Amino acid sequence: MKKLIYFLLIVPFCMDLSAQSLVPPAPKLNLTSYILIEASTNTVIAEYDSDNQIAPASMTKVMSGYVIADQIANGSISLDDKVLISEKAWKTGGSKMFIEAGKRVSVKDLLSGIIIQSAKDLEKEFLSIDVKCIKIGNTNENSILQIKNFENDFFFSINKYRDIWYSTSRDFDLKQSKNNKAIERYNNYKNQPLKYRFPNGFNGDNSGNNLNKKINAAVIREKGSNSEREMAFMLTLAGFNVKDIHMTDIISGEENLEDIHLLVAVGGFSNSDVLGSAKGWAGSFLHNPIAKKSLDNFFKRDDTMSLGVCNGCQLFIELGLINKNHSEKPKMTHNDSQKFECIFSTVNIEESPSIMLKNLEGSRLGVWSAHGEGKFVFPYKENQYSIAGKYSYDSYPANPNGSNFNTAMLVSDDGRHLVMMPHIERSLYPHNWAYYPEDRNDVYSPWVMVFNNSFEWLINKMN
Repeated sequence: MKKLIYFLLIVPFCMDLSAQSLVPPAPKLNLTSYILIEASTNTVIAEYDSDNQIAPASMTKVMSGYVIADQIANGSISLDDKVLISEKAWKTGGSKMFIEAGKRVSVKDLLSGIIIQSAKDLEKEFLSIDVKCIKIGNTNENSILQIKNFENDFFFSINKYRDIWYSTSRDFDLKQSKNNKAIERYNNYKNQPLKYRFPNGFNGDNSGNNLNKKINAAVIREKGSNSEREMAFMLTLAGFNVKDIHMTDIISGEENLEDIHLLVAVGGFSNSDVLGSAKGWAGSFLHNPIAKKSLDNFFKRDDTMSLGVCNGCQLFIELGLINKNHSEKPKMTHNDSQKFECIFSTVNIEESPSIMLKNLEGSRLGVWSAHGEGKFVFPYKENQYSIAGKYSYDSYPANPNGSNFNTAMLVSDDGRHLVMMPHIERSLYPHNWAYYPEDRNDVYSPWVMVFNNSFEWLINKMN
């Protein structure tokens, strides 16, 4: 008995030691030195050779600017205060203002020592406010940086040094991405440019319904849903009368979808994705007779349409609503990287029965994607499905999830029910896009056409 008690007493001590051993060592990165600090507690999370003195990096200069601005704001220093240029500062490598050691320079002059790239004649611009500006170079489009230092010319490949700069992100990515996706991202980041094809005749304005007649649409959501307001706004632009319906409304029988003609299930993380993406949301329909009857009746009608975006796409796929005649249904699984992906890429709108995308076919449009389980997995050959949209590149990260057949959008064979992983509601305005052509003056992006098409079809169907 004494031996047993002694063993039990030392177990907590052993467990504490093993817990401490679970803290991972600092990652090995392609850096001279680094330090990572938790801001609220000043706890050093990771560091490597952080006491090594090196020339300040651009981020250090930016942060120095913030600190100086803060000191000026609280009165600790002023723009007219003089700073003595030490010999050590004068000898330090890195970017310089070529001020001689021993001279005193005002804080204002030091803050003015910046480099600006512009297509304008900055010498003339700054002269108008009595600030001296000297032209030191010209831009070019040949990816070569040329620096002339008296009789010496130096040439640097932007592509080469951009790879070196990007390698830090790659090294961090290696710690969290699976299936070699960090290397694939590193190899492809410069090989997947954003190239667009806009729909013929699209003028960037909204040609939504201006009729007095309204059609009821509904945005359906669950605990953890998001983007419902952005989606409701898009529907309103097209002329729909939009209802906000929560799952509790359907489960209780307060809403039964009988007066709804367009149902949109939005994105988000319903039930925190505890059971998997949209699994709990689907269960709310499948295991509640009132909710299940309302949804079944909606999809049986021939005067209805639906859209499922991201979590809503996962919901409709989980419920088997898109390929009803297939004995084995598609599935949504984890991204190939095994992590959440958020990216702006392009999608090709394919020829398909889709009513919502009918006049966007042949387009190549920018759109945001943000999901962890966005991979379409199909049990049958591609010709068994109506794939309405595909990622423009068949490799990561432009295809963020590794979907079979590069699928981004899937539609029912009758064209009325569409699901997609990309977020069109987050890509409505040109300023929402990561890049938008400068020669276009669009108020809206082409995604505004999706619900205009829906409204037009429903008006014709109901007349």
